[in-house]
Amino acid sequence: MSAWLARAAAALLVVAAGLAAPSSARAACPDAKTFTGGSFVSDLCWGCIFPISIAGSGRGRTMPENIASPVCTCPSALLMGTPTPGISFGMWKPTHLVETVREPGCFPSIGTEVDLGGVQGLMHGGGRKEDANETGYHSTHVYTFPVSAILDMITSALCTSSSSYDVDLVSISEIDPTHSDAELSMVINPEAVLFANPVAQAVCIADAAAASTYKPLLFAFWCMGSWGNNYPLTGYSNTRSQVQGASLNGTRAVATMHKRGLASLHYGDSAVCSSHPYPTFPKQQYRWQVMYPMPQTNSNDWTGAATILSREWRKVPITGEDWVQVMSTYEECCIHIP
Repeated sequence: MSAWLARAAAALLVVAAGLAAPSSARAACPDAKTFTGGSFVSDLCWGCIFPISIAGSGRGRTMPENIASPVCTCPSALLMGTPTPGISFGMWKPTHLVETVREPGCFPSIGTEVDLGGVQGLMHGGGRKEDANETGYHSTHVYTFPVSAILDMITSALCTSSSSYDVDLVSISEIDPTHSDAELSMVINPEAVLFANPVAQAVCIADAAAASTYKPLLFAFWCMGSWGNNYPLTGYSNTRSQVQGASLNGTRAVATMHKRGLASLHYGDSAVCSSHPYPTFPKQQYRWQVMYPMPQTNSNDWTGAATILSREWRKVPITGEDWVQVMSTYEECCIHIP
């Protein structure tokens, strides 16, 4: 009798475990300690704000092409908008945090998980593969990064800034139905058809080499170097590794913001007086630093740089497969000459 009770108890435990667990195992949502543990300051690559460009100086491998001319003429607030000559000033600022996660509703930067219920954009879930060629699906979140406000204390006396002083969630893919629906994304972004040909893909091979050895090709906005293709603008990726997929989907989130007029161009002669909307992804405006799971404390990467150089080994199986990156933006302004 006691043996029968033991078997019955074991059976009940198995049934209870099956009822408690979802049909597909959910990955645990980690706490990246970005804000809860202060790593947004301790793990930040402070040296990545350099080089600083003054009057067109400081060109090199980590500087974008087509920076503003040494001399600029912009409206002066002190002179009631009168065009006033000055010199251009540019630097890298850590302006945004970008999360790339396996499960919808997971926010590792703030160490929490949110039940988003039946939101429309969740119709494909967090990891369902509709196509055997798809290697993964990621949800993405973009925050404004308050560390740039510290840098504004240095530059505010010289020129104005568009940086945020608060932590704001400016993009969340779970509420975007195009993020999980390739057909709907093609309707919203019909230009994707133009780049589905061998010639366009050959350019992406050259872009991958350029991003890994020097800097990405500025004109090839449909390519994300070795990370993959910009289109379609969804959370599905067909990449060789999960690290490439996570990196790619982070850049796609920002590219989508540009396409919708939610992100601007911050450098060059057209933007030195004031940033303006820019519909394509300006690859040389951004550099990326991994903050979680293993931070890059002394360097960051161009969009599309080979992940084998600095990223692949930062993945931690099971507990470190969600990514938090700092996106640095190259911003220029005009310092007026008194």
